Amino acid sequence: MRFPPLFLFLLFFLSRPLLSTALLLPQTTHLDVEALYRAHPRLILLFTNPSDASPSLRSFQTVFEKAAGTSSLPFAIVDCEKEGDVCREQDVNAYPAVRLFIGEKEEAEGQLRVVRYRGKKSVSGLRSFAVRYSLPRLSHVSSHTTDELERFKKVDDVVVVAFLRAASGHGDGEQGAMLLETYKEVAEERYTDFVFGYVDDDDVAQKEGVAVPSIVCYKNADGDHKSLAGAFTKEDVEDMLEQCSKDVIGEFQERNMEEYLVKNKLALYIFAANEDEAMTARRELTPLAKKYNQYVKMGVADAYEYGPMAKNFGLGEEKWPAVAVHAPMNDNIFVYRQGKKILAEEAEAMLMTILQGKADNGQVFGEDADDVGDAVESGSDHDEL
Repeated sequence: MRFPPLFLFLLFFLSRPLLSTALLLPQTTHLDVEALYRAHPRLILLFTNPSDASPSLRSFQTVFEKAAGTSSLPFAIVDCEKEGDVCREQDVNAYPAVRLFIGEKEEAEGQLRVVRYRGKKSVSGLRSFAVRYSLPRLSHVSSHTTDELERFKKVDDVVVVAFLRAASGHGDGEQGAMLLETYKEVAEERYTDFVFGYVDDDDVAQKEGVAVPSIVCYKNADGDHKSLAGAFTKEDVEDMLEQCSKDVIGEFQERNMEEYLVKNKLALYIFAANEDEAMTARRELTPLAKKYNQYVKMGVADAYEYGPMAKNFGLGEEKWPAVAVHAPMNDNIFVYRQGKKILAEEAEAMLMTILQGKADNGQVFGEDADDVGDAVESGSDHDEL
């Protein structure tokens, strides 16, 4: 599969993974993509159209460039106005579109594997996509100290690590070898969804405070880690991954709106303008979401995509993040004072007052929390992602 020269802005990575910076080549440079594949077996391309002035496209190109600075894979941008044939060959019909190109020894000779990115339009989403395809499908965290483990378990938003006995031909070592094969089988099947690693050093496991054998799913975005203790089967691991993939505070989207309209539960919406706001709110409120899961459904909503909804709840457009609680049983609305720091104790007091039937429709909570600054605006439109 041969590509003609592309009009590319190549983003090279000049230092170690997760700490690299991006270099934007001059716009007049034309590069042969095959030469790029020879130098970089894995390459992530953004197909875009500069004549499209939509806020969504401009915003995502900035996101893409920021993600390039957090990855060890090379990123590049293709101008589809200048390279229309290439974009048509890749079936690019909407912008932005992201593709990962893989040309490695395991691929058929002369062929490239193309993977479409279907994740979030966010730095963390692109970073996770790049990380999962840049690391081995199963990484051996081999250091005899906890330093390597500490680095590894933070390389992505979700990282799965098995703690096993070192393989040997007898006793626990034999069991460790069998469990490793089971774990490896799962990793081979699910490496596009999770980062997998394993530790076979008892001292490291002890310092981490986990039993051997066991598996820990580190959920760095919200701190809601999951664990599986003892010997396991493939089905056990798959069940754990299913639980690990679920966030107690989900993403509110139009397609899952019905989950937030259950008559006998409150719906708490966190309107966030960017990833940092969403992650901070998740970390703060996840313990509360678990505690009140039977009574409250919590979700993060894009403050700009769902701005009209926030406005209907009585929230202004000037201060994010913001929290509103909707009671589907009587259509009452309660809000957390905008411009105040979202704190678990204040949010819990709000929920308890509502659940006990002591709150008035339209009541404002969180007055005692500290003030926070304003957020930067963003845009959102429909596209391939």
